[in-house]
Amino acid sequence: MLIVAAAAFLGWIWSGSRLAKRLKWEMARALGIDATLHLPALVATATLLLLRYDIRLRPDSPVKVEFFLGLVALLILPRLPAWARRKEPAPSLFPAWERWRGWASQNGFWLALGVIVLAALAMRLHGLTAFPLDQDDILIRNYTMGIFDRGYPSLSFYNPVVALSTYELVPYPIALSCMIFGWSDWAFLLPAVVFGTLTTLLLGLMGRNLFDWRTGLLAALIYAFNPLNVFWAQHLFHPSQDQFFAILTIWFFYLAIRQPGKLDPKYFYAACLCFCLTYLSWEGQGFLLPVLAVTLLLMYPRRWSWLREPHLWIGLIAVGSIVLIQLSLRVMVAPAYLFLGYGMNSTPSLYFLNQESDPFYYVSSVLVTAPHVLLTILCIAGALFAWRNLTMRYCLLVFVGLLLCFSLFLPVYSIRYFYFYQTLLILTACAAFFLLWDRARELTSESWVARLLAWGSGIAAFLLVLGTATE
Repeated sequence: MLIVAAAAFLGWIWSGSRLAKRLKWEMARALGIDATLHLPALVATATLLLLRYDIRLRPDSPVKVEFFLGLVALLILPRLPAWARRKEPAPSLFPAWERWRGWASQNGFWLALGVIVLAALAMRLHGLTAFPLDQDDILIRNYTMGIFDRGYPSLSFYNPVVALSTYELVPYPIALSCMIFGWSDWAFLLPAVVFGTLTTLLLGLMGRNLFDWRTGLLAALIYAFNPLNVFWAQHLFHPSQDQFFAILTIWFFYLAIRQPGKLDPKYFYAACLCFCLTYLSWEGQGFLLPVLAVTLLLMYPRRWSWLREPHLWIGLIAVGSIVLIQLSLRVMVAPAYLFLGYGMNSTPSLYFLNQESDPFYYVSSVLVTAPHVLLTILCIAGALFAWRNLTMRYCLLVFVGLLLCFSLFLPVYSIRYFYFYQTLLILTACAAFFLLWDRARELTSESWVARLLAWGSGIAAFLLVLGTATE
């Protein structure tokens, strides 16, 4: 592996120096253009990597000599026309595309996003009641019945009445749906469908606001058809509602701190409100508080003027009060003995010191699985090549912080605990894809061969990412 990497690196240096000498270019410019000639081989390598996830093939089936020789050919052949190119700059190959892109960025976004949101709604409504409610769904349904019987989410265990001390806000949208549509499984599941569809819309708007319209549309498209998202939008447990308010919290917090050393009160209070809503949907969202605080410190080191903002302390007092009240009621309301065995309501601790901990659970169970492996690779590429982009840095810091918290400090592992910040993985990967694509187009502006390869590789990579993430 190291020999292959070293050979590719030395070949890049040699080819770049040859271009610089032949065309009288600066070395940095020649290396940048030559780097884009690796894109076809990179896309082909990603395709071979994904073949290992196909259960119809052996895991070692992509590891063959003919595939290796094909990759070597993809590294050599694109360089031949580049070495033989004219010194005159190439004319634009896509003038019509440039004009259409300007129109689409102003008018086409809303139409495309509307189509994606409607498709997401149809995907989530299709077969909504095809399967019976599972045990978690039935638990929330029974607590919802307590709203109609006793006025608050509760469950009667014969004599004691147990009030819901976690997921406190989850039953209320379900109760509203039952009041309107009647008592049925379809009415129970409808709020999760609505939250899942609204998250599709929210992700498109967030991507457009933080990056550009292309990022918003691609992120919304991937989210709309990702199997994990469709699954949780058809279950009335907390993840769908929780994810919606969590991504709102993360978005509003960025808008509040985007000016160094200053807090925007409007967005900061909105972030505090959304945090309370997501925390009362599931108290595991308490990890957002330290993660957002550390992210703020890392984004603007040695800037402490925001500590003098009175809005900061007002918001922290309000949020802290909600957290303390919820934790206190959780201890006071729950009966001393109800079941025998282990519960799922474990509190955060230094669980990584326990021999039974698995710090790489979410990496092996989610990040390197077929629907997410290319998104993970794009996030790593964004961290390496687009770290100076402030928004990219914010999304990466929040995502990595939450991943570390749930991997190291929560004694219970579950895929649904990754779900609410999965949107950050999608959004960051889409942003990294287009940032790198724009950089490749910029580097290839004076070479029609490199530009054609960059466009072809970019389209192939786009289809590959979209196809695997929605598989």
